[in-house]
Amino acid sequence: MRIRNNGLLLLCILLFLTSSCTKQPERGELPEISRGNTTGNASNGGMVCQQGDWIYYYLDNSTNHGIYKIRTNGTEGIIVIHGYADNINVGEDGLYYIGGYHSSILKLAFGKDQTTVICNDIVRDMSIVEDWIYFNTYHPESGIFRIRTDGTKKIKLTEDTGYCMNVTNDWVYYIDSEYKKKLYKMRVDGTERMKVCDDHISFINVVGDWIYYTNPEDSGRLYKMRTDGTDKMKITEDIARIFNVSDSWVYYRSGLDHKKLYKIRIDGTDRTKLMDDQPFEFEHISVVEDWVYCHSRANKVFRVHTDGTDFQLVE
Repeated sequence: MRIRNNGLLLLCILLFLTSSCTKQPERGELPEISRGNTTGNASNGGMVCQQGDWIYYYLDNSTNHGIYKIRTNGTEGIIVIHGYADNINVGEDGLYYIGGYHSSILKLAFGKDQTTVICNDIVRDMSIVEDWIYFNTYHPESGIFRIRTDGTKKIKLTEDTGYCMNVTNDWVYYIDSEYKKKLYKMRVDGTERMKVCDDHISFINVVGDWIYYTNPEDSGRLYKMRTDGTDKMKITEDIARIFNVSDSWVYYRSGLDHKKLYKIRIDGTDRTKLMDDQPFEFEHISVVEDWVYCHSRANKVFRVHTDGTDFQLVE
């Protein structure tokens, strides 16, 4: 009987030690939700997107304009979709984008040659999170909607015609109109709609627990605040009407230095010019791996490493 008790006690001790030595998952270590593009790239029109070792990007050159793909090492470049496109997202089964004559949501399934129409609405912005596409439209009716990636279950989330939409952590963040410029958020099912702050805001990028934004009331300077609207702070005295937040850095177009490409840490330190001799003025900034892609209004493209080296014209 004593032997049995000692054995039972030893078993309990071993189970306790095993369970205590097993690392439990923390909130920050949970698997990232599958999304079609980063919030920073989506805010910049979704002109570039990455899946695995492929980079997809829109290019308008003199012969073939459309979506191209290239290996991350710069090889095997090829056009995959002809015609204008933006808001590129990569889903589990294909490439999604806004394109066509009516700016509809289209899909090119992997291994296929023909695109299919997911939604015929005139769409301005869209983002894929898991198997939902979130988008805003002003025709045939205005508002923010979501629809399954297979084109079913279209649901209207709000009457607002919000723009600069960021979908992250079960919330949809958006600026309610180009005139009022108030920042709102709501749950991904359309509930709990609320104003985040009363400031005028013209551009946002939501990363983690922070909203990075351009403040037009301060000449377009770069600010950040928590997702509940608290702890507002200015990041830099520079003017940054276009930016992209990635890996603790903000990449932006400087309004104080002839619209050159800069980066600065999210705490406002280490402000660095990445390029001095830019080939053209750019309107969109996309970040994939250690590359920064810049698109002009005419959709000419250059890229440079995040440390400012190895400038390349993308042709």
